[in-house]
Amino acid sequence: GDVYKRQYQRRVRECSLPAMEAEPEPETTMGAEPEDAEASVPNLMEDLPVFSLPLLQTIKTAQRANGLLHSEYERYRHYCTRKVQRVRRALKFTHGRGKYHKRDLVAETLKDEKFLLLPLFYAERAWAYAQQAKQEISTRVERGEPAYRRHSIVLLQKADKWAQHLQQLCEKRGDGTTALESEAYGSWMHGNVLLERDQWKEAKEAFQRAQSIYKELSKVTSGGAKDLFDRRLEEMQPIIRFCDHELKLSAGGDATVDDTAEFVDMQKVEGMDENLRRRLEGVSQDSLRRQAESMSEVEFCGRRIPMTSEKLRVSMLQAEEAKSELHKQTDYDQLMEAFDKVFFVYNDASQLVSDEMKALGQKKSRSETEVGDMKSLELYINAQKMEHTIARNQAMADRLETQLAEHAPNVKPDDLVRLYTMLVQNSEDMMAMYDDQECKEAKQLNANGFVFKAFRCAHLAGKLNCDGKHPEAVAMYDRADGLSRLTIAHLGECETDQSKYKDAVIALQLKMRGAKCAVQAKAWLEANSSAKAEAATGISESCLLDRLDEWAVIKPGEVAKLVDFPPSVQPVPCKPVVYDLAYNYIEMPDLSHRYQKQQSEGMLGKARGLLGKLWG
Repeated sequence: GDVYKRQYQRRVRECSLPAMEAEPEPETTMGAEPEDAEASVPNLMEDLPVFSLPLLQTIKTAQRANGLLHSEYERYRHYCTRKVQRVRRALKFTHGRGKYHKRDLVAETLKDEKFLLLPLFYAERAWAYAQQAKQEISTRVERGEPAYRRHSIVLLQKADKWAQHLQQLCEKRGDGTTALESEAYGSWMHGNVLLERDQWKEAKEAFQRAQSIYKELSKVTSGGAKDLFDRRLEEMQPIIRFCDHELKLSAGGDATVDDTAEFVDMQKVEGMDENLRRRLEGVSQDSLRRQAESMSEVEFCGRRIPMTSEKLRVSMLQAEEAKSELHKQTDYDQLMEAFDKVFFVYNDASQLVSDEMKALGQKKSRSETEVGDMKSLELYINAQKMEHTIARNQAMADRLETQLAEHAPNVKPDDLVRLYTMLVQNSEDMMAMYDDQECKEAKQLNANGFVFKAFRCAHLAGKLNCDGKHPEAVAMYDRADGLSRLTIAHLGECETDQSKYKDAVIALQLKMRGAKCAVQAKAWLEANSSAKAEAATGISESCLLDRLDEWAVIKPGEVAKLVDFPPSVQPVPCKPVVYDLAYNYIEMPDLSHRYQKQQSEGMLGKARGLLGKLWG
């Protein structure tokens, strides 16, 4: 008993307040209360220092540096454990050596802002552990093994407990910004617990409370802190929308195609929790399955093609959603990404149709109707892919047309000629898919093919003009003008509205008239100026000896060419008279008188010469 008593007294001394100077108590009678009882009690919290700690910045910095960029929650959890141990040792706030002694965090005993890091990273450690447990649950579900959510819920409750404790400490010892951040963090963590318990209404209220606080903090801050608050707001928006969706379903409502598309968009939010992303993906898939129950057939070439497979219906719904995204894109790069997504979805659908046809081939009791429906469905998917291929190539051609009009250095008429050639081929391939060549779709494709041919001829004429082939360019402009008139006639036969293509062809005709006149004028100027230039060039380049009878103007500073130096070599005919045939008949002059006579050396000279030869 004495041991526990001493431990209790030591804990009281450690957690006790600073000693206050005792004041004499006023004498009062039994049962009477002092008049200034409330004023006599001092406000102890006013004398304690106030701390400032950027909570969200501290959390995000730790998360980015310790694995959460790649959803490595286990690594982040171990970091939080080490961080808590380092902070406790730095503050000398450990639990003792050997036997464990619990030391509670009390607002009145905090001497440093680092004390606030302890409940913060305790909450982060429990939250990271809960996310790790949810990842393991997802993995077990994918394997078909039993999984329980109780562990993750208990861990989130522990994180919520530490977050609420942090909020209490910051309200008493933190400044205004720190207190608001702690309140928002506590609401966010409490919302995670309620979200895991499927309490949608309460979770939505908690997240909205955190959202309103972060929104106000974003208004009064700037720089990096403002960006962090804005990013946190973006992360919470999908969660609130998810709660609304679940509340709608619980009230008996049905999910629409727009809801499913919105869930797909919400999965693209940067920094979203990976587990929440998977949950949103699962919700969107469930919504697609419910909508697929009402989608049983598609129409192609005036024929209704039934779809009996649920996977095919879901794939077709995904294709419809991907196509709806095309009309929302305004940026060129995003539009190309949307087209790629459409092609991916249709490729998956084509693979499903191939699998269904293989399964039908292995069945003994298959009917010709089922095989015909699958072939028609495959033809429909190929037609949809070709239609969007034409749309994508048109978008690329429109971009190149704009760049060519702005005289972009990297764009040439050859690029547009190649693109329009592909469009003509795509139109012909798609027309071959229709059995009835007189249907409205086939007529529209035929008219579009003439549009592409007219544009191809016009840009081919521009290419010939750039190459200096002016007669060929004029002829090609005439050909393009004839195709444009034929195109307008075909567009008039279409049942659908073709005003877009008509306006483009009319604008092309006006442009070609001006381009044709410019080519003809350029050709005439080059033809007339080249003859004069050749004559002037021939006179100025000849030397003075060759142009004695012609006058050439020599500009100041220009070197006059008088003679050719070195002289030009001219070929000479090789004939026998050129050879030296008279050599044997020439008498050479006698030059002996110019030689000096050699004097005799005598015996001494001969001996000296002999000895020199012997000695080398």
